[in-house]
Amino acid sequence: MDYFEGVRPRPEIDRLMRDTDPEYEWRRVPEDFHGPGNPDLSHIKGLVWRRGDEVVVNEDRPFFPDLDAMPLPLHHLLPLDKYRIPMIKGPYTFIVTSRGCTAGCRYCIKHVSYQYSIRLRSARSIVDEIKVLKELGIHNIHMYADLFTVNRDQVMEMCDLLLTEDVKIKWTCNSRVDYVDKELLEMMARAGNWVISWGIESANEQILKRARKGTTADRARESLTYARQAGIKNWGTSSSACPARLRKPSRRPSTLPRACRWISRCSTSPRRTLGRRSSST
Repeated sequence: MDYFEGVRPRPEIDRLMRDTDPEYEWRRVPEDFHGPGNPDLSHIKGLVWRRGDEVVVNEDRPFFPDLDAMPLPLHHLLPLDKYRIPMIKGPYTFIVTSRGCTAGCRYCIKHVSYQYSIRLRSARSIVDEIKVLKELGIHNIHMYADLFTVNRDQVMEMCDLLLTEDVKIKWTCNSRVDYVDKELLEMMARAGNWVISWGIESANEQILKRARKGTTADRARESLTYARQAGIKNWGTSSSACPARLRKPSRRPSTLPRACRWISRCSTSPRRTLGRRSSST
């Protein structure tokens, strides 16, 4: 309930839906949701609403249990030719491969969005959507997920289908350094993966522990090295607001540069990594 206390002083916010999939069909909301006055809305799952001066938080709305049961997006209705992103020449788009993450990083918003549930699309469904996009002229895809490699079997099967069915596509994804291994990264590279965005956050072990990152600097070095050896470019993110750094920033001045040097050493590019010149690969 405390999470929604910010609604109380904002009278313009009278009703909102929480913790629900974005595909939730608003047309199925009961008519009294949009009605005048202040009707009893306690039967609408996932709703936060006002009853006089009281902010009422209703029962949770369950997530869609089967992502494969959802129809594929109508990509042909989108202006795909206008979608652009740095590092990619030509149009690109996203594919949602899963929802949720099993990690427990204390700073992340994913547990607000999907709590601690993990839901996967089948590899067959993902590859079918990739084929639709290829027919529309898209050859660059970002695999959009809270954690793309959350399920190793799903990723391996998807890569196997892309290879056996000769689906030539270039794709990017995100990952944690402790959710990959050498074999998986090699398979991903063979299937068209060329960039991974890693949540490294820090090279300082104390900061990693306080952030509940659940991994180590050594594991990050190892995974980025495996990715480089497989031919995958490493794109790393580092947080500047982790708890230990906020409390004693002067004692850890080299944390961010150290994290960036890992990426420089492990990059597949001999000249540039994150916009800086690198002397080694």
